[in-house]
Amino acid sequence: MAWLRLTKDFGGITISVIALAVSTASLYMNFRTVEDFRYLVARDLLLIEPREEYFVARAGPTALTFANAGNRQVVVLDGELLFEQLAKPELRDCDKSTASKVKLKFEPFVVRAGDIHTQLMTFDLDEFEKPNVYKINVDVSDKNVPKVLLCVAFSMATPTRYVFDQVLWLNLIEWPRNGTKRKMDPVYWRPAQFFRLF
Repeated sequence: MAWLRLTKDFGGITISVIALAVSTASLYMNFRTVEDFRYLVARDLLLIEPREEYFVARAGPTALTFANAGNRQVVVLDGELLFEQLAKPELRDCDKSTASKVKLKFEPFVVRAGDIHTQLMTFDLDEFEKPNVYKINVDVSDKNVPKVLLCVAFSMATPTRYVFDQVLWLNLIEWPRNGTKRKMDPVYWRPAQFFRLF
């Protein structure tokens, strides 16, 4: 009956090893750090329309949506809207050193782990073209280069690190040519979905 006793011992050892492996994996999953924070790009957000000498945007609060798929809370500290003039059409994040900037106006907010959060924001502007329409004076110096890249930038923090001015492009628009009454001409919209900030 030694073989039976040996089989039982082997079975017990196997179960113990499996239990230890499951326990170790569970411990790792509980303590590992996952950072996955995303912003929802949607076609009806941040509606911007170029005029011949400036941009305009709706004045009412704009709802921006963030998703935290990680296991740490994230605080969104501030944000900006960026305008960058392009010599040739290209789809990329704006260069903050050359882009014109307009501050987004909102109080810092926390997005907890596993949550989706919608935050109302406005533009930090006082000048209006007409009621409910902001006038945005940005430097787009050469009207013969009509393509303008529109981006957002957010500064965020987790309990252990700070993410400064993470930029995400939204769409490529075309400035009206001089002497025309044409309004916004979207050359390319980014697809409406969540895009990762970090």
